[in-house]
Amino acid sequence: MSTTRPVEEPRLLLPGLREVYRVFVRAADELPALPGALPAEVWVSAQLGTLEAAAPHAEGRRAALGDLVTCLRAAGTP
Repeated sequence: MSTTRPVEEPRLLLPGLREVYRVFVRAADELPALPGALPAEVWVSAQLGTLEAAAPHAEGRRAALGDLVTCLRAAGTP
């Protein structure tokens, strides 16, 4: 019998993108291995640019970014 509690998924504005957010969370593991602040900034900008480019409109982009931040915090990413 396991003594760990199931992790509760965060509440999202766009729950249909949950798997997309999981991909971003997994990719965030690359961040600490980068050699410095500038490469890290470029990496984060590229990741966010990908999400922004896929958004159908500004409201969707804001909702997706908010959801992504929620997922990254819930996962305890760097």
